[in-house]
Amino acid sequence: MIKKATLLTAFSVTAFSAWAQDTSPDTLVVTANRFQQPRSAVLAPVTIVTRQDIERWQSTSVNDVLRRLPGVDIAQSGGAGQNSSIFIRGTNSSHVLVLIDGVRLNLAGVSGSADLSQFPVSLV
Repeated sequence: MIKKATLLTAFSVTAFSAWAQDTSPDTLVVTANRFQQPRSAVLAPVTIVTRQDIERWQSTSVNDVLRRLPGVDIAQSGGAGQNSSIFIRGTNSSHVLVLIDGVRLNLAGVSGSADLSQFPVSLV
């Protein structure tokens, strides 16, 4: 009788713990208010780029990755190695804040925009 009770208890504990596990955790998004929210709770459109996406696109710089995102335009003045400006949904490039590990990227030139043309994708 005790063996049966122990066996039933073991089965019930494992069954409940299996229900408690989340098999597909939601991706967390850090929004403009600096709070982490589940992607499903964010009302604004969100695009997440994974390492697999970057490798599939064969991008060599952050600018190459950003060019593929909806609502993002990159204007590069001159050829390779020249300053580039980021325009998100039609705003000025000076309205775009670029942070690297939470630290503001130094602004390049008189435009007041961050230059990402020199950043290799391997740093992302």
